[in-house]
Amino acid sequence: MLNGPAEFKLTEADGSYTLYRRSANWSSADEVRYLVPIQQVSPDGFSRTFEYDDTSQYPSRVRDSFGREMQLSWTETKLKGFHAPTNAFSVYGGGLSWKVISQIDLPDGTKLVYTYSDTTTATRSGREDRLIR
Repeated sequence: MLNGPAEFKLTEADGSYTLYRRSANWSSADEVRYLVPIQQVSPDGFSRTFEYDDTSQYPSRVRDSFGREMQLSWTETKLKGFHAPTNAFSVYGGGLSWKVISQIDLPDGTKLVYTYSDTTTATRSGREDRLIR
């Protein structure tokens, strides 16, 4: 797709579909622009709507056709690298990061909180992406 706003519908054989839009957020390093789901609808009429607080690719709220709502919270992690001469791990100077889910607030008031730890090892570059709780 060329630059600019875009939406498209992906329809399955059973009639269910997902409506996507192109995120305004994109990575200039790899020139990739992401598609984000904004609605899923099944043949029986059940639907799920994804809401975004900004133009990001991370939903902040998911609602369904029964009126239930789930809030999503995200946090950033930093990409780390192993520096052989110093045998040390450090955050890359470029500040490379991505988001991981940190909390889900369910319709009944239950809060699911996620904590991540560092998976850095000497054999691979690490990320704080290992879910530990």
